[in-house]
Amino acid sequence: MPELAPTKEILNDYRSNGDWQRYAVRFETLMDERQIPTTLKREEFEALASCLLCSEATPEHCHRRLLLNDWLLTGLPWRSFTYEENNHHHMNAQQILAQLHALANPANVAGMARYGINPDKALGISIPTLRAMAREIGKDHQLAEELWASGIHEARILASIIDDPHRVTEKQMERWVADFDSWDVCDQVCSNLFDKTTFAYQKAIEWSGGEAEFIKRAGFALMAALAVHDKRAGDERFESFFPIIIRQATDGRNYVKKAVSWALRNIGKRNRHLNTRAIEIAREIEQIDSQVARWIANDVLKELTDDRIQSRF
Repeated sequence: MPELAPTKEILNDYRSNGDWQRYAVRFETLMDERQIPTTLKREEFEALASCLLCSEATPEHCHRRLLLNDWLLTGLPWRSFTYEENNHHHMNAQQILAQLHALANPANVAGMARYGINPDKALGISIPTLRAMAREIGKDHQLAEELWASGIHEARILASIIDDPHRVTEKQMERWVADFDSWDVCDQVCSNLFDKTTFAYQKAIEWSGGEAEFIKRAGFALMAALAVHDKRAGDERFESFFPIIIRQATDGRNYVKKAVSWALRNIGKRNRHLNTRAIEIAREIEQIDSQVARWIANDVLKELTDDRIQSRF
């Protein structure tokens, strides 16, 4: 399938300099431009078992593996034979944790705290660095569970990137969400992993009515992530969130109100119809006798009525 292949220019550039991180960024950008996997014909993959081959001897620098996160969004089953057979013995949890501690940057931890990130058990490692590590590790459900159990801030974010959403259970989601103690871990887990599970819409609704601040935020973070990532969903799935958004628009807790706004803004950026509907909902929220509700409405209207957003449609 040529649409899943890199351009000759991107491939030649990689072969000349061997810069895998540069190649990965350029390849993933190319897939976004080609709207992969949205433009793939699902029926062609459902009719017969398909195999995507790669000339690389090992999976670490295989461009097919870069497609994995997008592939998961199709809902089609998959298995990476070479990866599963070889990588389970590549690095264990203790080795990865040791690598994370070696990358620790106390100065960055102080900066994280200034942005409201819980510095407890944080190492100060950037998200791009964690994503690069995840590409080297590949998908591994058991390893993700072990990293999560460590309680280390960055290990938990890494766990959300390498976990296999098809193996995530409802019980695991409830266990992990109860551990959320920082807005960035909440958002990363919801947008890296939870939104790709079969329980995503159910949990968005359940958690958005929760009492704990980060559980409630997780409900709206899921709505925001699904609005961006679930390209196949119909408008009605997101319109079903509107009554919840209105009902929760008076919760003044900082990480909740910002998530409520985030969810409505992301829904309103999907298409013209949902943009119109989200603006209508924001106008309705604006009429609620609540300073918090007015803040959310203003935040949403400022973005969704902006000419740069309107020009997309």
